[in-house]
Amino acid sequence: MNANNDTRDRRMPPPDASSGCGGARWRSRPGDATPHGVFAAWRRTRTVLRSGPTMVGLRHSIIGAAVALSLTACAAVAPEPPPETGDARERYAPGAHQALLAWLDGEWKAFGARGRGHVVDLRRVGPPEPARWPEDAAPERRLCEHIRSAYWTPVTGTPDRSELASSRQDPPQLPVCSNAWSAVFISAALRSAGVQARDFRFDPLHSAYLKDILRRYRAYAAAPDRHQIPLFVPHPLETYAPRPGDLICATRRGEADAVLRVIFLPSGTRAQQSWDAALDAMDFGHCDIVVEIDARRRTMSAIGGNVQDTVSRSLLPLDADGRPLRTIERPWFIVVENRLP
Repeated sequence: MNANNDTRDRRMPPPDASSGCGGARWRSRPGDATPHGVFAAWRRTRTVLRSGPTMVGLRHSIIGAAVALSLTACAAVAPEPPPETGDARERYAPGAHQALLAWLDGEWKAFGARGRGHVVDLRRVGPPEPARWPEDAAPERRLCEHIRSAYWTPVTGTPDRSELASSRQDPPQLPVCSNAWSAVFISAALRSAGVQARDFRFDPLHSAYLKDILRRYRAYAAAPDRHQIPLFVPHPLETYAPRPGDLICATRRGEADAVLRVIFLPSGTRAQQSWDAALDAMDFGHCDIVVEIDARRRTMSAIGGNVQDTVSRSLLPLDADGRPLRTIERPWFIVVENRLP
């Protein structure tokens, strides 16, 4: 076989810079007197040079360098992924908001007797009413199993608290469940409406998901062209009238003194700073979800979990503008607007 016909000597056509990073080749330009321009002279001399061992290594080095430069150039011009903008609300179908309210009503009634759940009237001064338990043989066992399966199980990222200690006891001991479960109740409620983890941090601590809501909102406020409008928007208590589906949050009574010293501040930047201080001061805190507004009576109904060891519907006072009033039992400090459609 003639060495000149050896397939190893067939030159791979160099790339044409005008054709991009893939599948390119050299082309003659219109009007060139010699095919492929100056490369014709190189082809006439390649027979002499191609067989030398030094040139073989040099050719391999040149080819490797050319490939590396080509890949570097392609990587340099790769476009950055576009920022996630728009509105997080657009991810959800109409009816999600109503589904949330229906789930809350069903859970409240499930914990009650004769089709009615426990009501806590926080408009009055004095101790709240005791909880009314369903009239069955073993309400503690039944309700604790429901709390474990319906509220704790759907909440991820809680390996040490995914099961309640009281549900492993036989028989269960009072209180119904030894772990605080009001935050997982909120998480389970929002998950039942289809809320995604990208929009809400499902967590057994109210302070944890509230901090995440503040983080998302501040990121959007600082650069609205690079962040989505969040699904949950925090508002100062003094500037926003809540609506059904919104979250309203307070500290627990034992933490009230430490928190109230920092939350009675004007709205705006100082109010947001007070939220940080309040969240750092509180341990568990408590949030309810608003389910009804009675403007005529200036009352608001909100459903929450682990209120007197049950799912309770609380009656809360409003001012003339429909804004929540702080009480001894519920020192509110933030309202979170829920923008589910």
